[in-house]
Amino acid sequence: MTRSITWVLVRKDLYLYRWLIGGTLVAGIASLILAGTSGGLRIPGEILLVTSLVVLGAFLAIHGVITERQTRSLLFALSLPISPMQYTVAKVTSGLVAFLIPWLACTGLIVAFDTAAGAPVSVVLTLLGLLLTNFCVLSAIGISTGSELWSVVGIIATNTSVPVFMTSVMPRIEESTRSAGVHWTTTVLLTLGIEALLALLSLAFALYRQSRRTDYV
Repeated sequence: MTRSITWVLVRKDLYLYRWLIGGTLVAGIASLILAGTSGGLRIPGEILLVTSLVVLGAFLAIHGVITERQTRSLLFALSLPISPMQYTVAKVTSGLVAFLIPWLACTGLIVAFDTAAGAPVSVVLTLLGLLLTNFCVLSAIGISTGSELWSVVGIIATNTSVPVFMTSVMPRIEESTRSAGVHWTTTVLLTLGIEALLALLSLAFALYRQSRRTDYV
């Protein structure tokens, strides 16, 4: 019974996020079209892609967790025959699915286009991995703290990490692939591994933190 209610909550969130997911998909596809055209539209296309995924992640992290606390809709959810931990799992699942739908679509298109053009995909995957990691960190902050202030701090920190990564880390990754003559260098794999580990640890900490709490409102 409680398991079915958990999936009902997941489907409810995904239904509420449908326009946001669709809008991000449209923006992502449009950005890839711009980036693939000749002329000076490549950089605006790349900026649009990154911005759309960053905005999606921030909105899901804030609206999906903090807003429900502020509007007291959390009280209704906890009145259902479902444990607070199961409610948390539902919020994590719905947020992650809502982010992964456009993220996977854009990632798949980038890999397909770059592979067809004979261009390397390893470097851009590290940037996309960072965006996914940032979303997981933001979600963990919202779930763990329930604080709008800490969520805003998290948004500022994760948003700042994107241009820093693009200007400081990605050039070094590109240089490592050129010097080694292969795309999947140790630097690339290490970067992707760190991103994946940080994303998993963030969500695991959020679930652990919720399991130790006694006040969920």
